[in-house]
Amino acid sequence: CLSSQVGCARGCTFCATGRMGIVRNLTASEILDQAVAGIAECAARGLPPPRNVVFMGMGEPLDNADAVRDACASLTDGDKFAFGRDRVTVSTVAPTPGCFEFFARADAPAIAFSLHAADDALRRRLVPTARYSLAELRDGLLRALAARPTKRRRVVVECVLIRDVNDGVDDAEAIADFLKPLEAACRGANSNADGPRRRTGVLVNLIPFNAVASSDFEAPTPQAVAAFQQRLRDRGSWASTRTPRGDDDAAACAAACGGFLELAGAAAAGLEQDVAAAARAFSETIAYLRE
Repeated sequence: CLSSQVGCARGCTFCATGRMGIVRNLTASEILDQAVAGIAECAARGLPPPRNVVFMGMGEPLDNADAVRDACASLTDGDKFAFGRDRVTVSTVAPTPGCFEFFARADAPAIAFSLHAADDALRRRLVPTARYSLAELRDGLLRALAARPTKRRRVVVECVLIRDVNDGVDDAEAIADFLKPLEAACRGANSNADGPRRRTGVLVNLIPFNAVASSDFEAPTPQAVAAFQQRLRDRGSWASTRTPRGDDDAAACAAACGGFLELAGAAAAGLEQDVAAAARAFSETIAYLRE
């Protein structure tokens, strides 16, 4: 899981990094350094080498598109990292409909669209910087899919599920309706079975909300997640639920940078014994990141 920026300007309300704001873009070399470190760590621990790379860490990748494009070229270069093109996925909240042009070529990485809700008002609550309607963003994605080779017309749609916010079966119904044009665009090359469980080329990846310091949001119940997933499947959509990882290190989805925010929160709460250490750690961290 790679980061493309230090911080993020998109301000997603469920994301610790979004509350950090943007510090700076990473260079292609800095992005690739993360992959080098991950591969080395696996080797040191006697683990199999990574098979997939996802741009789902800090930052909005398409706000740093040139560096991400250069990094993806190296990741899929047979003389460098040699990952398959479909093993490298770039996730975007879709700042504009035109941002999907990044994917509109044969050698582009796999696509992940951070949707979270199919209702415009609810999505703007979750992604306050959203400036375009979901219909406009979907049209941009459809144009990108049409420009890709038929067998590479696939997309992952990501939804962070938050208790009593967007985890109801009605929310699942709205997402199922939203997906139909995308599924139609992808189905020709990817459908491999009949019936409501067939794989359509569009995978909905459900991500239960991970606790973030000072957030008012709560994780959904397992029952709500299961019901959401089942409703999507009943509507003919392909849906999976992501297993949470990284919780212990504040590195789980939407929780990156949470440790620094907890330090700042401790200081703000007036815990005098922690104020000096929290302020010093936070200031030193931000200074380092800015450098």
